[in-house]
Amino acid sequence: MLVAEPMLTLPNLVIIGAPKCATTSLHAYLSAHPDVFMSRQKELHFFLTTASWGTWSKGIEWYAAQFEEGADCRVRGEASPGYSIDPHVEAAVEHMARVLPTVKLVYMVREPISRIQSNYTEELYGGRIPPSITLEQILSAEAGDSGLLGHYHRAFVYTSKDNTQLCRYWERFPPAQMHVMAMESLAQDPVAALQRLFSFLGVADDFLPPNLDARLNEKSAKRLRTVNPTRLLVRVPQYQRISNLFPEPMKCLYRRVISRKVEHEQLVHISPESHAYLRSLLVPDLKRLVDATGVSFEEWQGVRE
Repeated sequence: MLVAEPMLTLPNLVIIGAPKCATTSLHAYLSAHPDVFMSRQKELHFFLTTASWGTWSKGIEWYAAQFEEGADCRVRGEASPGYSIDPHVEAAVEHMARVLPTVKLVYMVREPISRIQSNYTEELYGGRIPPSITLEQILSAEAGDSGLLGHYHRAFVYTSKDNTQLCRYWERFPPAQMHVMAMESLAQDPVAALQRLFSFLGVADDFLPPNLDARLNEKSAKRLRTVNPTRLLVRVPQYQRISNLFPEPMKCLYRRVISRKVEHEQLVHISPESHAYLRSLLVPDLKRLVDATGVSFEEWQGVRE
């Protein structure tokens, strides 16, 4: 069992929630708060012990080193969507509860069908899903299928069952340590949403982030990577630090050079049959989420129709 040493500088905040739920934007907003330090590398994925891209093997000293710069801050945190990706949640919760038993957790949620579409798009643009595979093909596959279709069927659909994933955290962390935030509330009324969050964290809730108008990690252009040299570059030591030195216009040019335009709407189209299938799985989970949190999620029309 890995137990935190008393002298290590560890986080007291972890942002979780499925991919494409605005964790990147929230990480940036919190980083601007004078009482909050967020890890320079956004997605540490330290507690992922069952995923090849987890960093558990680097050890707790490595994890603590990511927060030494913020040792004097009231709140130190990180944001890793991987902590809510099925089937890695249970192991992540178990290890997190052992290492950070008193941590505050912010769980980001999003209307699940639009989240699935956005998650597919992210994987497609990142070159992890071949452009010959549409979202409809993935949804039409069986969850138990082996291979790429079955893998993404499980990853997209079951990761979107927010209440199911949250229950795993509620089993190990008391409700007082958890704050559920909908991406839609952050987008529609960011001031009110952040005020509630800052109050939960115990920091000044009248602070207004100067980058509040920024929407990070959004795809403004529908482009598909034709080559993906980044897969090799990320293996270079200090890649993240070096990448941050390049201005955003240069990064945009790089992304355009390695990509081409695609017919986005055709790729993310969901048939009536697949929509009915998703509702059969997601609506009962949503009802339990409403009962558990007391939040109505009225803006989630996609899963209600």
